[in-house]
Amino acid sequence: MANPGAATSSTVNTVATYNGLQLLFVLANANLAISNQDQQFTRVFTGLTWDPQYITAVWKSGAAAGSPTGGIYPSPSRGGTGIVSSTQSYNGLTGAFTHVNCLIQATTTTFTSVPYFNVNAASSSALVADFRIYGFCYDL
Repeated sequence: MANPGAATSSTVNTVATYNGLQLLFVLANANLAISNQDQQFTRVFTGLTWDPQYITAVWKSGAAAGSPTGGIYPSPSRGGTGIVSSTQSYNGLTGAFTHVNCLIQATTTTFTSVPYFNVNAASSSALVADFRIYGFCYDL
C-alpha cells in the first residue's frame, strides 16, 4: 500500500478495492471565505470510476464565522448531482484538531469525474480547510 503523501505529492494511492476504503481525492487549502468559485480536488488514486463513502473537512487556519456552507459536485459551476449538499455546514471548523464529516447525499451514484468544492455561503472571516474524499474505486 502506498501512502499518498502530502497534498502536493505526485504519489498515488494504490490500495486495491478489496482492501477497503482508499483515499480518492484531496483538496488542500480550500478557501471557505469566498463564494461561488470552483475549487477542484486532486485525484490521488489510479482508476476512473469511484463511489464516495466518507468525506471530511479538516481545519487548517482561521475560524468559521457567519455560518459557512458549501457543496461538492462532479462538475464545475455546481453541475451534476451534488455529492455533498450546498447546505453542508462548516461551523465546526473553529480551531486546531477540529473537523467536519460531510453528509454524502449521492449515496447510490458512481462518479467518473474529478469533483469540485463550491462555497454557497462564505465564512465572514478567513477560514481554510483540507478536504479528503475516501471511497471505492472499481477499475484499478
